[in-house]
Amino acid sequence: MEIRETPTAEAGMLIRRPVAEVFEAIVDPAITTKFWFTHGSGRLDSG
Repeated sequence: MEIRETPTAEAGMLIRRPVAEVFEAIVDPAITTKFWFTHGSGRLDSG
């Protein structure tokens, strides 16, 4: 069998929280390490 297209996967998640609360959970390592990363050196900022 020959694969003619590159395999892809998609995922999604419904989050029922205010945008500001979700954003803070992503950029604050004190929160993010509880569900995503094992540690962080500081807040995620642009630049």
